[in-house]
Amino acid sequence: MADADSTSRPCRKCGTVFSGPYCMECRRLYREANREKAKAATAAWRSANPGRNAANSRVWREANPGRAAELSAAWRAKYPEAEKARKAAYRANHRQHAKEKTAAWRAANPERSRASVVAYHAANPEKIRALRLKWRLANAELVRSRNASYYVAHAQKQKAARVAAYAADPTPAKLHALKWAKENPDKKRAYRQNRRARVADEKLSPDIALKLLKLQRGMCACCAKPLGKNYHLDHIVPLALGGRNADRNMQLLTQRCNNQKHAKDPIEFMQSRGFLL
Repeated sequence: MADADSTSRPCRKCGTVFSGPYCMECRRLYREANREKAKAATAAWRSANPGRNAANSRVWREANPGRAAELSAAWRAKYPEAEKARKAAYRANHRQHAKEKTAAWRAANPERSRASVVAYHAANPEKIRALRLKWRLANAELVRSRNASYYVAHAQKQKAARVAAYAADPTPAKLHALKWAKENPDKKRAYRQNRRARVADEKLSPDIALKLLKLQRGMCACCAKPLGKNYHLDHIVPLALGGRNADRNMQLLTQRCNNQKHAKDPIEFMQSRGFLL
């Protein structure tokens, strides 16, 4: 009792013996009468004593879990933007822990997690589209590899889908083909020759025209004049005479030379032009 008496003293307001200048009831009445001032004083104390404030809050929450949950829910409902910012800051500072916590929740609540994802996608279609595009651009090689694997595994399904789409509306496919041909003129030349080929098991390399352009130094193999932009990819021994649709049987000619050569024997054609072969 001696120790208790030495630390206790009468409240300055009501005279009740208490360990402090004011008793609990007088403090409550003061706070109600001076709400803003009390708020400011409490905030100042918390800023000056963050460790003690956190410890006090933790002790109180553990002692009053139901009330703590109610107050937290009310605060979140009242300040949704502040709650969002608080969560974002926490995730940024505790990235790994947040990841593990989210993964654990999803594993424990698969149905709710799926429903949440579906609802978010439905509410934010533009954002989802932008995020997917960003990911594809950042992982172009992986996307290409996945698409190629899927195409090989579902070739017939893909072909049927393309045929059905073309039958329903051929315009998009035609526009895509025109755009591709404009952007890839050299590949287009190789593609045309492959289509004309009579030997189904041989195909030209997609970049054969560029290789020959470099090898021939931009000159026609017949007249030795500059090829220009409208050069032709020609079979040295024509397909009609049994020539192979292979890189080794290809050359670049000007449009005039290729039109004159047509399906003639290469030696006879060059001799007709005055070359001694």
